[in-house]
Amino acid sequence: MNGMAASYKIFKLLDLPENRQDNKLNIGNDSGIICRNLRFSYEKTVKYSTVLI
Repeated sequence: MNGMAASYKIFKLLDLPENRQDNKLNIGNDSGIICRNLRFSYEKTVKYSTVLI
């Protein structure tokens, strides 16, 4: 696939109508997000981190 065909397909996808859903989840102010064993790497080594928000 060349660049023009790829860009055409991307813009065609972006022009699709959104499926909006008004199902909102009410989360209290005392809630948080915990990520354990989160992995990220910019090199061949893998680093582990725990994120508490």
